[in-house]
Amino acid sequence: MMKGINWAGVVAAAVVSMAIGFLWYGMVFEAQWVALMNLTPEQTAATSTPLMMTLGFVNTAVMAVGLGWLVARTAASGWMGGAKVGLGAGVFFAATTGMLDYFYSGMNMGLMPINIGYLLVVYTVAGALVGGVKMPAKATAAA
Repeated sequence: MMKGINWAGVVAAAVVSMAIGFLWYGMVFEAQWVALMNLTPEQTAATSTPLMMTLGFVNTAVMAVGLGWLVARTAASGWMGGAKVGLGAGVFFAATTGMLDYFYSGMNMGLMPINIGYLLVVYTVAGALVGGVKMPAKATAAA
């Protein structure tokens, strides 16, 4: 089942996805997200503990492996091919599943563009990395 996965791309996708999350929620949309979530500073800090960050990375790594599998199974190639697969997975699986929380759990609808936008960006970038990052060719020793 794991045959054909681009592991270098998966690792790059997991690391870059975490960096995007830091920028997205920690800088670009931080004030808006915190306000819409009605979080206190203590609650906000609780989302950044080593345990939460580790769990977040594991979750992101699983997503990257899944994209690696999907990119391999669709025979997508290169940065653009991977980005298309990632965007498709983001739209058809991540975004639609994520939106259920807003429809049925009473989550603040103002959060939807931030959270779903994040998913679409991360899935697209991660797909591009899985499709485009390649291990450098091993140098052969001269005889």
